[in-house]
Amino acid sequence: MKSRYGYKVPEPDNDLVNVEPGSPMGELLRRYWQPACLSEEVGDLPYKIRILCEDLVLFRDGQGRVGCLDLHCAHRGTSLEYGRVEERGIRCCYHGWLYDTEGQCIEMACEQPEFTEKMDVWQPAYPTYEYGGLVFLYMGPPDAKPLFPMFDILDTRGRNDVVLKGLKLWGDHSLGYVRDCNWLQHVENALDPWHLIVLHEMISGDQFNSVLTLGSWPEIGFEETPLGMRYNLDKDLPNGNHLERHSEVILPNIVLVANIHQRGNEPI
Repeated sequence: MKSRYGYKVPEPDNDLVNVEPGSPMGELLRRYWQPACLSEEVGDLPYKIRILCEDLVLFRDGQGRVGCLDLHCAHRGTSLEYGRVEERGIRCCYHGWLYDTEGQCIEMACEQPEFTEKMDVWQPAYPTYEYGGLVFLYMGPPDAKPLFPMFDILDTRGRNDVVLKGLKLWGDHSLGYVRDCNWLQHVENALDPWHLIVLHEMISGDQFNSVLTLGSWPEIGFEETPLGMRYNLDKDLPNGNHLERHSEVILPNIVLVANIHQRGNEPI
C-alpha cells in the first residue's frame, strides 16, 4: 500500500486552461470565431450567455440583425438581460437608453436633447455572424479579426440531417449537446478513442452498439494536421471486415467524429 498521507495534487497548467481576458489561452481563443448559441435562441427576448469568462447578452432587433453586447448597461450597470428588444436595438429597463446592434447608444430617454447631442456613448460589443444555424462571435482585437471560416460541415443548405435543438442528431449516429466545462476537457476527450471502448462499452455496457469492442483491440495512432490533430484507428472485425476510423479536431472548437457502426454484417 502507498499511503495517501502527504500526497500533493499537481498544480493545473493555468496558461493552458485559463481563458479570461489577458490570459495566454484566453487571448488565443479570442482570435477565432467562437460559436455562442443557436440562431433560433436569439429573438425578441434578450439572451444571456457566458463565454470565455465574459457575461454577454444577445438579441435580434426588429430588422433581424443580431447584436452581442456587454451584459451591463454603460449608464448605471443594469443588466440588459431585462431590457426590451425593439425595432432598432435593445432598450435598458432602468433609464431607457437604447443601443443598436453595434453598441451605439442611439436614444437616451430622460435626458435633454442638448445633452444627448454632445454625448457619444457606446456599449461594449462584439461582431456576430450566423452560419449553419449557429451564432458566432469574434471576441478579439478588431484589427486582427479573421475571415469567417466557411466549413462545409456546418453548411446546412439543401440538407435535412442537421438538427441543432434539444437532443441534436448529426448524420446517423452522433449526438450533440451543451456542457459547462473548460475547452480543454472537451478537446482531450474528443481525441481519446480508448475511453470509447472502456467507458462506453466495457464498463457501461454497449451504449452505442459499436464495432469497437468486437474482436481484437484496435491499433491507434495520432498525427498533427494543418488545422489541429487526428487519430487513426485500425481494427480487424470478426466477420472479416476491416475498420478504419479517423476522427479529427479542428482547433479550437470543431470535432469531426467518425462512424463506429458497420454498414451490414457480411464481409465486403
